[in-house]
Amino acid sequence: MITKTSKIIRYAMITIVLGFFAFFLVSCGKKETITYKDLETEIQNAQLEKTRNALRTYLLVPEENADAQTSVYAKITSILTNEAITNTDEFLDNALNQLEALAQELGVSVRGVDREAFKDEIKNAQLQGAKLSAIDQIDRYIEADSLEDYQNELIEKAKVKYLAKLDTATQAAKLGLVRRTGSSCTGATVQSVNEAEFEATQDVYEIVYFYTIQADRYRLQPAPIQFYGFGNGFWGHLFNNFFTFPVGWVLKTLSKLLGGYYVIGLILTTLLVRTLGWPIYARTNDMSLKMQLMQPELAKLEAKYERRTDPESQKAKQMEMAAIYRKYKVGIGGCLLPFLQFPIFMSIFRAISRLPYTNGEVSGTANWIEGLNTKVFGIDLFKDRTQGDSWQMWGVIILAVLVVGTQLLSQFILQRKQKKLQEESQANIPAYRRQAVAQESETQKTMKYTMYFMTIMMGMFVLSSAAGLGFYWLIGNIYTMFQSYIGQKQSAERLERLRNKHAK
Repeated sequence: MITKTSKIIRYAMITIVLGFFAFFLVSCGKKETITYKDLETEIQNAQLEKTRNALRTYLLVPEENADAQTSVYAKITSILTNEAITNTDEFLDNALNQLEALAQELGVSVRGVDREAFKDEIKNAQLQGAKLSAIDQIDRYIEADSLEDYQNELIEKAKVKYLAKLDTATQAAKLGLVRRTGSSCTGATVQSVNEAEFEATQDVYEIVYFYTIQADRYRLQPAPIQFYGFGNGFWGHLFNNFFTFPVGWVLKTLSKLLGGYYVIGLILTTLLVRTLGWPIYARTNDMSLKMQLMQPELAKLEAKYERRTDPESQKAKQMEMAAIYRKYKVGIGGCLLPFLQFPIFMSIFRAISRLPYTNGEVSGTANWIEGLNTKVFGIDLFKDRTQGDSWQMWGVIILAVLVVGTQLLSQFILQRKQKKLQEESQANIPAYRRQAVAQESETQKTMKYTMYFMTIMMGMFVLSSAAGLGFYWLIGNIYTMFQSYIGQKQSAERLERLRNKHAK
């Protein structure tokens, strides 16, 4: 039965880790199939086509002179292919000089227009072509069916704002100069829209660039915290309604009651939620103590049936083992108690993740963040490492290091406690039998590597998320160490009570 229980615990741990990893990928992975580079190329191609058509009118080539027509087309293609358009005026001057030289070779005339006026005509055609293409690119940048309703609403509002800005654009000069990649938690991150730069710019490329940043943020943005009623998807949001929403409300309320300091509300809410999980921790600790008390009896059982391998003896061994488990009231359900804390911890994780976006922008949601002071030591807890100055970046990196460090320290304390319990439980067992009762070692090994993996994932989360999440994990890790310390202090007394209780 021990072996069976060990396997169940091991498989449960692996399942939890895989679920955590999947959650990480889903939260961070949504990478757009269309990148800004694709949009920029489309806009540039539209400009180049307008330039090509305008340049073809500069020389007066008779339609019947097919060879001359071909030569002009080839020259324009060569110019557009080989000349970098980094300065529109210089590019057009060079292009017109080459066409005038070609006109002399072909014996054809140059269009009788003012050169500067002709250049302005081409630049205006380029601008209009870029605008029309940019409008089309914005409309098709993100597929609506890949978004939640709140994301669609936010992106549609952004479209109105950015399309209006495109109407007032007066230039499209950044041909091929702006580059950006997709976004993910481990790769390039979505940057922040600098509103001052956006308001100041008149360039089509920059406007589209800012739009894609804003759209990406909305596309990756969690939903604002709200309660879903019976007519608004109640049954599909049970976890939200019974866990995330109450925790988020408490977080917001405590923060505002205590002077609007978000950090104070975050600390108190974390402590409150973690304390709610203390009974589960205490029951788990009891389970460990009971397993310790069982070790001598299990050792005697192993010795009794060591050489009796026939089916009848093995069946009797299993029945006696089951009787020991019943005596100490240890069952498979008790071994899975730690996983009952997972919904509690996830509720505060989700609340902290979603509170920064509960700003009333989405229809039917409240503005919970108004009046909150979200900074601590100069770090904005609502922002990640890419959304601010260098101190914000280094602050989040320091947070990640502290989270990983305290998590490893917490694991070390827990492992030392487990080792001490195992040594005490085997103190009265002959040395040659101790390995026989250490059947949990495989599970402990699995749990150790699982926790190392989760620590790495936790550090990656902190680096790619708002600083508040890192602060929450730091508080939680410190609380866990305190919890382990208290539990260790009480274990000796509790062990003696359990020994007396089961000795009767």
